[in-house]
Amino acid sequence: MEYDPIELLYFAIQHHGFQIEEDDGKNIKLTNGFVIEIENSSLFKLSQDDKVIAPFSEVYDLCHFILKSEDNA
Repeated sequence: MEYDPIELLYFAIQHHGFQIEEDDGKNIKLTNGFVIEIENSSLFKLSQDDKVIAPFSEVYDLCHFILKSEDNA
């Protein structure tokens, strides 16, 4: 079964209760300060405070990292 990683990203954002502050179709700024840049349909770059944290190819790993970061804040 094929899926669209970008659609999955938006579903995961909603599922985890992350709130979107701004979304221009390429950069998704969350209210928790993280920014997800959509590099292409299977690569997402996570940043915070204008510093790149890491690239992610899996939406699950990206969301898990954000959740863990929020738990440690």
